[in-house]
Amino acid sequence: MQWSEYNEKYDGWQESTQYSKLGSITDFGLESSPLSEITDCVQYVNEKTAKRILILAIKNGVVFSGSEVAEIIEYVAPEENIMLSLFRTSDLSTYRV
Repeated sequence: MQWSEYNEKYDGWQESTQYSKLGSITDFGLESSPLSEITDCVQYVNEKTAKRILILAIKNGVVFSGSEVAEIIEYVAPEENIMLSLFRTSDLSTYRV
């Protein structure tokens, strides 16, 4: 399954299906999974699914901006290790000092 298909259909699936379908995404990554879609998606799925999406994004080299990290943290309560990974792998040039 492509990320674009998942992103189009996830809101019509039950929570358990949203989570289980993540394992079948074959093209998750920076080129095929726009940041705006990932950031939006994690706001509308349950916390368990949102955390898995974030872990997949980080593992596949997706780099979030400072504002995207802030938006994710506002809507999702990621575990400390996920939050730290978001900060470590984010685009540091997008943070204001």
